[in-house]
Amino acid sequence: MTTWLFNNGTTVAIGNSSVTYNISSLSTDDTGVYYCVASIDGMMDVSDNYTLFVAPYSVVVVGNTSYSEAEQLMLTCASEGGPQLEYSWIFNSSIIANTSTLTIDDVNTSHGGDYTCNVTNVAGDDNAMVTVFIAPYSVIVMGDTSYSEGDQ
Repeated sequence: MTTWLFNNGTTVAIGNSSVTYNISSLSTDDTGVYYCVASIDGMMDVSDNYTLFVAPYSVVVVGNTSYSEAEQLMLTCASEGGPQLEYSWIFNSSIIANTSTLTIDDVNTSHGGDYTCNVTNVAGDDNAMVTVFIAPYSVIVMGDTSYSEGDQ
């Protein structure tokens, strides 16, 4: 008898001789460790563990895209796929963080631009981009704003 087991020992396929386990429509629910147990005439053999990875997909960035100077920028990246998803944030062609949530305190106009969240694992990668706008401080000039030629 041959049995395929998943993660904590859940049986996913069973047969009297060799069994091939096929997943017809792969989803993130299928990620994890699979192994096979074969038994005949009271003898049992257990296969190596096989980890199934699903490449990241449906990457989204959530958060405000418009800020004023001195505010805190916070963007969160989420993805389907797995396991072992790794996140990185790219700004101006440089990696600026390796986490799913990007936080920048006290933003200024130099923080405005395109931010890309890249998600990877051994099966592949995917990304999403968002454009962030930073409004500069408003300057209010009070008093006489008219000048004549030669005034300093």
